[in-house]
Amino acid sequence: MFEKILVPIDGSALSYKAVEMAQSLVEDGKGKEITLIHVTNDVQELMEKTHGFAERILDEGLKKMSANIKADVRLEVGPPAEVIADVARHGRYDLVVMGTRGLSPITNVLIGSVSAKVAATAPCPVLLVK
Repeated sequence: MFEKILVPIDGSALSYKAVEMAQSLVEDGKGKEITLIHVTNDVQELMEKTHGFAERILDEGLKKMSANIKADVRLEVGPPAEVIADVARHGRYDLVVMGTRGLSPITNVLIGSVSAKVAATAPCPVLLVK
């Protein structure tokens, strides 16, 4: 059913749970594609320290992937919700799978602001993992 799945990851446990959920949706792996994306909104931070941090997040996500599933990684800069929705649109993804909350210090909210914005603006279905 889903050929291309976009999975935003930020290093949180829920984002890695989203990786596992995405894999379960494409278990046969043939002709299916999962893209792990990490988005930072701070260019200076990316240049100074985030690049290494983002690479570790993406590498950890790849380690959780089954060997028979094609997986790509992307590192993007910009407002996370907007970038995720744009990548989903331009990449013609069938589904976005993401955690309901990320690494934000606000943990008593059911759905984080990024996931809520992506769910409202993505051109495809969004599966929120809790």
